[in-house]
Amino acid sequence: MIKRFANLRVLVVDDMSAMRAAIKVQLAEMEIVNVDQAGNADDAIRMLETRGEYDAIFCDYNLNKATSGQQFLEFIKSQELLPPNTIFIMVTAEAEYGSVVSAAEFQPDDYLLKPFTASKIKSRLERLIDRRDALRPLMQRLAKKDFTGAVVESDKLIKANSKWIMEALRRKGEAQLQTGRHEDAITAYQAALAMRSDLGWAQLGLARVHFAAGRLDEAGAIANGILEQNGAYVLVYDLLAEIAEDRGDFESALDFLKQALAVVPSARRNRIVAEAAYRMGNLEVARTSFEQAIRKTKGSITAQATDCLFLAQTLVDSGEPKQALLVLEAGVEEFGDRGVFAQVQASIKAQAYIRQDDAASARKMLVRAGNLIPEPGGNLATVFMAKALLAAGEAEEGMKLLDIAVRGAPGNRTIEGLAKKMRRDVAGLTRKAELSGVA
Repeated sequence: MIKRFANLRVLVVDDMSAMRAAIKVQLAEMEIVNVDQAGNADDAIRMLETRGEYDAIFCDYNLNKATSGQQFLEFIKSQELLPPNTIFIMVTAEAEYGSVVSAAEFQPDDYLLKPFTASKIKSRLERLIDRRDALRPLMQRLAKKDFTGAVVESDKLIKANSKWIMEALRRKGEAQLQTGRHEDAITAYQAALAMRSDLGWAQLGLARVHFAAGRLDEAGAIANGILEQNGAYVLVYDLLAEIAEDRGDFESALDFLKQALAVVPSARRNRIVAEAAYRMGNLEVARTSFEQAIRKTKGSITAQATDCLFLAQTLVDSGEPKQALLVLEAGVEEFGDRGVFAQVQASIKAQAYIRQDDAASARKMLVRAGNLIPEPGGNLATVFMAKALLAAGEAEEGMKLLDIAVRGAPGNRTIEGLAKKMRRDVAGLTRKAELSGVA
């Protein structure tokens, strides 16, 4: 059995060299000798980008003050740096395990509690490798967004009465939801619930199917029922927020997202609250939440340029163009004046200059933004360019770009929400002008 581990490639991420060495010794007892080590998240990311796919990653939860193991996991998943076949094991102290798990929105494949032995690592790896190998065809289909093929692979596991049947039903329901096969997805989730009625993911899956089918009352009832059983299930708050937003109840939508933030006080949760608050027109909450996200990620790999850009846009909309320009200057120092940051910041700067009655500088930034976006599409750069054109009084061109952005990103809640906000703003200004003319 040990021989099955001999060819594994492993990455150990821990800021303490003694702990890295101890894990390496324990892995060597299992004949795992192909082990890379990283003392921080930045080094680990460079290894993921340059040294190929690892079979397993052992990562300490308490990496350093700038980036925790949980933030590292969140980042590599969101940036698609974690291959579907790589096993991620979070290493944590038993005393903090409860709080770590409850706050883990992005779950690792397993947790390893300190202190541990080589035999404990071996038993975990055996189970996780068995699971990985059994699910490999299914996960490969999902990674390619081949949802029809994923259903086929799920059915193979289900028909074989595999020990991973629950995972197969879960993935089958998700794939069918993606392809709009709502009733088939309901059947998959109900099959899982027939075996275990307390499965939160299956209950949430049912609620999401009803939501996708437009049955908001049914979705809301199921979601609220889940929270009665588990008030820490943050994804349920997300769904309830989406339901409330679709109903136009922005206050309730924000309240649900704030409750999720209270459960998981992460930078990502601050960002979700901030973006929702911005598109719903609550600039005060948006500003505070973006500032909190920036503070939490300062000096970390998880810092995101969009936080800086959205904060600057929020300040422009709040009538603080000078402060917005200062935020953008700081952003250039951190993220560089290139790529998406350069594209979006040019559009925001144009709006700030318009607010300052600096028409020449505004026109210069509009031209720069246009040159940096060679092909408008379903992205934030196009949305912010549209907003800049609307601010410059070029309503026809601005609305045309906005339509392109929405068509290019069907189902993208952020872009669709921003488009709705901008259309509301335009309608409000038009109505204000009409009333002023009448007066």
